[in-house]
Amino acid sequence: MAKSNHNYKSNVYLEGYVDNGVRISVPVSPEGAIIPPQIPPIPIIKVPSILTQQYISVLDTHSVGDLVSNDSFTSVPILNSQLILVVNGVDLLPANGSADVPNAAFYITDSTNSIVRTTGSYVVGDKFHWNGVAAGFELEAVVDTAILIYEITAP
Repeated sequence: MAKSNHNYKSNVYLEGYVDNGVRISVPVSPEGAIIPPQIPPIPIIKVPSILTQQYISVLDTHSVGDLVSNDSFTSVPILNSQLILVVNGVDLLPANGSADVPNAAFYITDSTNSIVRTTGSYVVGDKFHWNGVAAGFELEAVVDTAILIYEITAP
């Protein structure tokens, strides 16, 4: 038996060969259980960020897919971050891809309207589309207010 150079309570090892002929040796507890390797946790690196509020000019909407606004993101949202559209004080989350469009009050597409964005994949130039059926109402330019809240990298 090999001697452990770890601080285990046992010097017992289970030894054998794997399919490709490589010899392995793993420590075993006094009860016979394999002791998993001590792997240090991977640190999570958080990008310094700030929330930005962007007031957007609302357009009249009449059917599913009408533009909420001619505005787009003024800054690049952080990859995989969430955003909220606050319409008349109500927080709304966008559709997460094309399959979710029927269930969401609004969705985001690329600048050509050909790709419905998934959560966190937004870029400057994207467009916001309204789904009045899911929202329960259409937008009116003079009456409704909208604020886009999203996370950007801190300067």
